[in-house]
Amino acid sequence: MDKLPAAVVGAPTLRHGDAAAAWLEARGWGELAPVVREHPVTRLAEPGCEAWLRASPLEPLIVAYADKRAGQHLEPMTARFASWHRRYPGGWDDDVGESVQARARELERIVCEAAGVDPADVRRFGWSRRALRDAAA
Repeated sequence: MDKLPAAVVGAPTLRHGDAAAAWLEARGWGELAPVVREHPVTRLAEPGCEAWLRASPLEPLIVAYADKRAGQHLEPMTARFASWHRRYPGGWDDDVGESVQARARELERIVCEAAGVDPADVRRFGWSRRALRDAAA
């Protein structure tokens, strides 16, 4: 939600995840806000991430995984990380980048195993493109 134009979201200065959580809270869906707030890729670089992956309920993991796979298009995580690396060169040193990608693969394993699907079989819902287009209009 916080990737939509500021006119739609209304909080362009908030950190990624925080704006979407604020949007949900403002509309009475505050119970969803913590799940959305925890999803940014930077979460995977934080100390204690492995414990978060093991102890977290499935819902925040699903949101975090979806964020790692979907930009304008659904793509494998390797392509998504390559895109981030091109857009934000020097964002993480090699050791942190490798650690984040390993944690993302573990996130993918947990979510796909729980859903009973292979990562290659993950697809966007058919209605999502239209909904995103309508929200940005």
